[in-house]
Amino acid sequence: VRIPKEVKERIERKLKRKAGVRRSEIVRLLLLYGEPTDAKTLMERDLNRTAQRLVAGIRDKHGDREVLAIEQQDGDVEYALISKADNLDKLSVTHDSLTKRAVGIKATAAKVLWRIRYLSRQIDAKEYRDGLKNRRYLEI
Repeated sequence: VRIPKEVKERIERKLKRKAGVRRSEIVRLLLLYGEPTDAKTLMERDLNRTAQRLVAGIRDKHGDREVLAIEQQDGDVEYALISKADNLDKLSVTHDSLTKRAVGIKATAAKVLWRIRYLSRQIDAKEYRDGLKNRRYLEI
């Protein structure tokens, strides 16, 4: 489903106005305003997500992921066992991608912790707002 800019903006406004929005509400807006996709494309997307979840569940004896998903130039994804991967370029690109995602997740976790500190009265409202404005929550 292609999402028109106006719909994205409407969903974002709704999220910012409330403390949260249920996924079902977003789905309803997408069904109402999104551009429809044919059944074959929807089935392929669903199967792609299923394949991704299946492969993501493959773990080593320590519970760590065993398989890398390597984006191909043609848009497809190649799944490779980390212990058998031998293409340095692909491994480097994958490592860079994972590192960027980890940085983003770490920043989000710090922002959540900043909110927890505010709600538990460890910091006051001014410090909370200033911390968001200056990204001081990243220093936690």
